[in-house]
Amino acid sequence: MGASCTRECGEEDVQEIDPVSVDEAGAPKICPVSGKSTEAGSCPFAKPKKGQKKLQSGVPSASEQHVPIGSVPQVPGGEGPAAVANPNQNHEAETTGDAERKNTPAVDKTPSNKINKDSPPLAALDANAAAPENRPAPTSPEAAARQKRLRARLDEEKRKKQDFIDNREKYSKIADDIMSGKYKRTGPAAQPKGNMLIRMPTTAERTNMQALILGQFRDQYSKLRKFDSCPSAMATQQYPSSGTQSLQIEGGHRSMPRPDDVDLPKTFRKPVGVLSLKQLAAFGEKSPRLLVSVYGFIFDVSDRPDKYGEDGPYSWMSGHDITWGFVSGKDTIEQVNQCYDLWKIAPEPLRDNKLKLIYAWVAFYEYEYGTAVGKLDLYNCEAGLKGPPMEDTEECCVM
Repeated sequence: MGASCTRECGEEDVQEIDPVSVDEAGAPKICPVSGKSTEAGSCPFAKPKKGQKKLQSGVPSASEQHVPIGSVPQVPGGEGPAAVANPNQNHEAETTGDAERKNTPAVDKTPSNKINKDSPPLAALDANAAAPENRPAPTSPEAAARQKRLRARLDEEKRKKQDFIDNREKYSKIADDIMSGKYKRTGPAAQPKGNMLIRMPTTAERTNMQALILGQFRDQYSKLRKFDSCPSAMATQQYPSSGTQSLQIEGGHRSMPRPDDVDLPKTFRKPVGVLSLKQLAAFGEKSPRLLVSVYGFIFDVSDRPDKYGEDGPYSWMSGHDITWGFVSGKDTIEQVNQCYDLWKIAPEPLRDNKLKLIYAWVAFYEYEYGTAVGKLDLYNCEAGLKGPPMEDTEECCVM
């Protein structure tokens, strides 16, 4: 039966073999489909014994069976075996064509999104493919050398940062020495102007300096009784010769007698408190009350409409802060309302001269127009203002 059988193997063929009689006779069991002994464990359709590994399902090739391929029962059309030896065994049958393909070399059918574990990473492959011509691939020796250089540069930056943290005071001292002109004669980019270091004063230092300088000029003005020249001469004397030549007000900077019968406003010399530039502008040359600001001190000049009124030589000063015009030596309308922190002038001798100059003008306005009636809000926090553009002054110092 079995190996030479060419007809379909049905259930009746399985029943023809009596397992008991075969065991008693000592004859091996033969699979009716594969024709192999089930005792040897080589039949793919035989149920493995306990502890025995199950064979791979499928029909062995004809070379393994040593029988013609046609001896394996086929279903009509040759698509596969008609039945298995035992219906209780859950084995998948294969066609003869599948069995033949097992003998052919294996073809790698790995999907494109899966790669061998021995292959390089997919990201590396993609990076190599997308690497521009001017940049080496990440896995190349050039890329490794580049990474090494970048790592060395990063380490150097970290070292410099830590060195600065550890030696902060030392480097701050060097910066102060550079700004103070200690190295002004060394190097092609040496500092020609000497000490350019700006040390910001405390609030107490600002207040004390103001009281000291203003006190000196107030004492001098208090000694004036009768004078032939304009009392502002004390202020104009603070300018260098080049500075007085730049004073451009036509009809100004000369003695002008007070007019008679001036119609003063009811609020004349009454305090106004702290004003902004916008609020100060309401007291311009067309207003009954005339106010001007000098270094943040607001003075009521309403008793001099001949100077600050609509037809006066100083009409454009009314309702504005005129500090920068005095400091820069350019008394023009373009210089009004330019508020700066004069303590940020360098070098220090030039700063002191400019502070003396502006306080001399403050003292003159106090003498001429009485105590200040208010303050300009910007100068209440002068330290928050930017430094002045000293290159625009007549006695400039390029920083």
